Amino acid sequence: MNNQYKVARLELSTHESVSRPAWSQIESAIRGLDGARNSLIILAIDETVPHMAIGGGPDRYIVYITFDNKSFSTLADPALGPGTVELVAGGQRGKYQKKNAVSLAFALQAAKVFALSGTLDSDLTWDTK
Repeated sequence: MNNQYKVARLELSTHESVSRPAWSQIESAIRGLDGARNSLIILAIDETVPHMAIGGGPDRYIVYITFDNKSFSTLADPALGPGTVELVAGGQRGKYQKKNAVSLAFALQAAKVFALSGTLDSDLTWDTK
């Protein structure tokens, strides 16, 4: 069966890796983020870049995409307003802008577009640095 997704590798917090994952595996990994034992996944298109990282869980998520490991676009929900929140991503507790601690629905939408096209979802808001 031909995999329609661009993701070559799904890396999990448990240091496991899934080659050519199906959307159901990617979605399950995102839904499995708990902000504790499982707090980061990486969707890699190629060896290192481009890739998307999704951290946090179970209620709020930090999502970024990089195409060159120099510029990073972080998913944002401007409706969340100013301030900071604490999340655990990649096993480390950190403070993040509240607008960047997005819902599961936002994280899933961004991940699906990235998995299908290898690009960021232009219907969503991204902060680029």
